[in-house]
Amino acid sequence: MSPASDVYRAERLIARFNRSTNRLIAGTRIGVMRETTAPGMTATLQQMLANMGARVTVLEQGVPVPHDVEVVFAADASALPTGSTAITADEAAPICIAEGAAPVGPAATATAGDSLAKRGAARIEWSHKYMPITRELAEEFAASGDLRGVRIGVVLVLEPKTAVLVLELARAGADVRVFAPANEVDPEAAAALRARGIVVLASDDADAEHEAEQARDLIRWKPQLLIDDGAHLIRLAHLMPEARASLRGAAEETTSGVRPLRHMHADGKLEIPVVPVNDSAVKTLFDNLHGTGQTCVFAIVDELETLREIRRMPVPQTAESTWLVLGYGPVGAGVARHARALGAKVVIAELDTVRALTAEADGYDVALAADAAAIADVIVSASGVPGTVDLPLARHARPGTVFAVAGGVDAEVDFEDRPMHDLTPQISTIDVGVAGAAHEVIILAHGYGVNYTASGGNPIEIMDLSFAAQLAALRQLLDMGALGDARLAPGIFPLSGDQEQRIARLALATHGSTVDTKNAAQEHAAADWRNQRYQAQTVQSDGGADRAASAQQAGKPAQAVETPTVTVYSADLVIPVTGPRIVNGAVAVRGDRIMHVGDRGWVVQSLRENGIDFAEEHWAGVLTPGLVNGHTHLQYTGMAEVAKRTYNGFDDWSVAFDTVYEGRTHDWGAAAARGAKLAFASGTTAAADVVTDTAAASALHDAGMHGIAYWEVMGWSNDEWQQTGRDQTALQLDTMPATPGVGVSPHAPYSLEVQPLLDVPDLVRGRGMRLHIHLAEAHMELEHQSNHDEWAEMGAESFRALRHRGVGVSSTQFVDHLGVLGPDCHIAHGVYMTDRDRSLLRARGTSVALCPRSNEVIGLDMPPVAAYLREGNLICVGTDSLSSSPSLDLLADVALLYKIAREQGYGDRDLHQRLFNAVTLGGATALGLGVGPQRIGQLAVGALADLAFFDIDAADPDAALAELVEAGAGSCRRTIVAGVERFRA
Repeated sequence: MSPASDVYRAERLIARFNRSTNRLIAGTRIGVMRETTAPGMTATLQQMLANMGARVTVLEQGVPVPHDVEVVFAADASALPTGSTAITADEAAPICIAEGAAPVGPAATATAGDSLAKRGAARIEWSHKYMPITRELAEEFAASGDLRGVRIGVVLVLEPKTAVLVLELARAGADVRVFAPANEVDPEAAAALRARGIVVLASDDADAEHEAEQARDLIRWKPQLLIDDGAHLIRLAHLMPEARASLRGAAEETTSGVRPLRHMHADGKLEIPVVPVNDSAVKTLFDNLHGTGQTCVFAIVDELETLREIRRMPVPQTAESTWLVLGYGPVGAGVARHARALGAKVVIAELDTVRALTAEADGYDVALAADAAAIADVIVSASGVPGTVDLPLARHARPGTVFAVAGGVDAEVDFEDRPMHDLTPQISTIDVGVAGAAHEVIILAHGYGVNYTASGGNPIEIMDLSFAAQLAALRQLLDMGALGDARLAPGIFPLSGDQEQRIARLALATHGSTVDTKNAAQEHAAADWRNQRYQAQTVQSDGGADRAASAQQAGKPAQAVETPTVTVYSADLVIPVTGPRIVNGAVAVRGDRIMHVGDRGWVVQSLRENGIDFAEEHWAGVLTPGLVNGHTHLQYTGMAEVAKRTYNGFDDWSVAFDTVYEGRTHDWGAAAARGAKLAFASGTTAAADVVTDTAAASALHDAGMHGIAYWEVMGWSNDEWQQTGRDQTALQLDTMPATPGVGVSPHAPYSLEVQPLLDVPDLVRGRGMRLHIHLAEAHMELEHQSNHDEWAEMGAESFRALRHRGVGVSSTQFVDHLGVLGPDCHIAHGVYMTDRDRSLLRARGTSVALCPRSNEVIGLDMPPVAAYLREGNLICVGTDSLSSSPSLDLLADVALLYKIAREQGYGDRDLHQRLFNAVTLGGATALGLGVGPQRIGQLAVGALADLAFFDIDAADPDAALAELVEAGAGSCRRTIVAGVERFRA
């Protein structure tokens, strides 16, 4: 068979789809373009995909693609439907796969210079889009608050889909940490999680000792709940008494993990309740059969293709090869199904006679492993049992036979520590011969699970089901009282049938499918044991039958009425920010995400056409994204007396501030909580909250507000910082809630010496966090004489030392020289800035949070608003704290910025729109939340559902926007964060 054959070409196209998108084939509606120049290719694609469980439709060229087709295959890119796209924000557009077509999936937008975290974030966002069930169940936890503050250890293969689960748990308020073995760590996903403030105790280059220490570190952290894979850490916790008391329950993901837990329970050694998620039908029947089967087979065929390219030895095409599958449980059945769909001859070896009989009934030959190994080209272990593949079995295989593991446990392939010689990172040779007689075979992924080690792991939709089952298991544990005062009895507690049915129902709904439900009569008949074929002869009065019938009728149960899963928020005027204003618009919200944005009629019609139940809430006013406060200190909410008068500059205000700060006892946590409520009341849904005292560190987390809590670093000399400052700061960051986000605020260039200003950016960026610094707020920071950067060679210990030497460099140029500025940093105030300073901000991609009312109270000059706007600087809006501002209503600052810009000569007609963009998307951008899976500050499909409702006459859209900007303060009537109402007037 030549590589150009239809079968080979079809295999490579389907493999590309699997590799690029990590999407599921089984159950997906896939269109195959009919091509007169390649009829064999069309038929082959159709047959292969159908045999893998796809719902295949043959498409005719020139005919519109049906709206429910999610993927289109074609032999050549020229045959793809006109107007289709490889990757798009419009979920209705199909993914297109063809020879010569553009890249698809998250790789389509990647560039060579992207960081690990950025590439990981793109892949996480891609996965997030196709995991609606996980999102919905997590949203219920977020709304209930039942996971708030609960320590959850996640021990799963660390890749983008796991990252979605972790971030959803964190968004629901849990304190989450992640561990994974080195061979199960995707470095891009790990970097992206760290960038979101999640503690990741895993690295892809960890040796065995380091990996074991990371596992112990997770248990020493004393998690209350564990989501485990293989039960390794559940068992480890039982060996560490200091942590065992804190562990109150667990959910186990895999067959290989449930097995030892059952033995522990039988031996009386299990001390906690465990939900065996693997035994759940929505996990096993889909994850193992469809997910592991698909991804393992395509991981193998991709590695075989690599093997052909390096020409180490002849490798038969899949359709010409024989595969031996060891084990015919759900994993083995899935591997066999997908390999046969690609044309391979498949033989099964099985220890269990019932499973062996099942394999025969499914059309496979069943043979002894040793006999089948002698004729196999590929041998796949799918047993989940250590030692399944050993040296005696390998010696029955021919030289050059390829071995792989599907799923996998430790030592499932046991070649007695024979050395492996790597041809590529995932392809190795190993000599299994005896007495010096060479007998070289190929092993993939060093004997680990090939789908998660050499490929992207199970398909996204499959993991959506599995992780939904994990969340349902957590719900079941909580409902059982796992976190109550009294410990629950240990045991294995299967996931409830109601939970499984609900997950399946939600999954069907995402596909636009529904199922019949029993009516009342059917329910009654099914429950009535007396309803049988033969009846005893009885004598009863004439009225007896009627009375019995009436009783039966009265006993019929009522049909359950389900609550709609989608809410449509319609309004007289909708301002999406990232799109045109919409008169009589609407935003459809499912869970924590925006589903549709557009004209109300279109939104409602779209939902009805797709059979989606919804409830509508109309607002007679203006609906906008939630506002984003680019700079505040919520903990100073109780110090409002300081802002009751105006001051004569920063030093004058500082004296008054210090008097109140140091002169009384403060409950910083309570004050910050009040500040969050005030923010919600003005339409704010996210904030850059600068935290100085530990008690206020969880304010955003506890309130359910988005944003970043920036730990403030100030007052450190160079020596003190090196002795204790750096370590104290790192420790503080480890103790702060990971959600919604953690960053660092090196207070200001005049309050820190050089060493901390040098070190903090490295400390922060090494953790994937963000920076926020007060800059150009005090007049002393302004450049007051021309300089040629000679100051950089002076070796001064601080910015103040430079000033004492008469050096006139600006604070902006000073911190830029130290490496503080960058796209992951935004500054507060920016009042005293020259054109050179502003150009530095633009060059570094650094946003500035303008806080004009705070500047006014302190007695500072007004910021150069007009210059920022004309020159194209990134701007956002902040209120600062109540110790220097009259309120936390962002629109009051927006109104003052409008006035300042006009007074400074900015006459363009776009001022209203630009300032409203600044207080929404501008703030999100400053915090790194303008794009990605946690994007805010916009009403856009897939963004978090942060909404603000304003009591403003919307009859004239232009006038409404003008009123919102110039006089919108105090007009917020309702605030929703991630789909959850946080304020209603």
